[in-house]
Amino acid sequence: MNKQVTIPFQVTGWDATPYDETPGSPTLSRVDVKKIFDGELKGESAARLLMRASEDGSAGYTVMERVEGCLCGRAGSFVMISRRDAHAAGNQPRSRIHYAEFRHGRA
Repeated sequence: MNKQVTIPFQVTGWDATPYDETPGSPTLSRVDVKKIFDGELKGESAARLLMRASEDGSAGYTVMERVEGCLCGRAGSFVMISRRDAHAAGNQPRSRIHYAEFRHGRA
């Protein structure tokens, strides 16, 4: 079943560590992130991003995130794997969840 939802969240933790800062190339970083969700998803998450940031302002990441909470009536935890590319032109791309697996049951 596919369903599209918009889920507001607040970033409550951001710890970035660059691991490749080759001059003239995008910077590569590992980022640990904590979030709180409020909307169709209510809960918290812990995530690890692998991020690329270019001098022109473009960036992208791949993230693996464990979420604990309640989504559309299902309570428990699940893992999301998503990616996003943002370009300097100012477009607002959306993140897509490529994998989510629930553990536990209904709220």
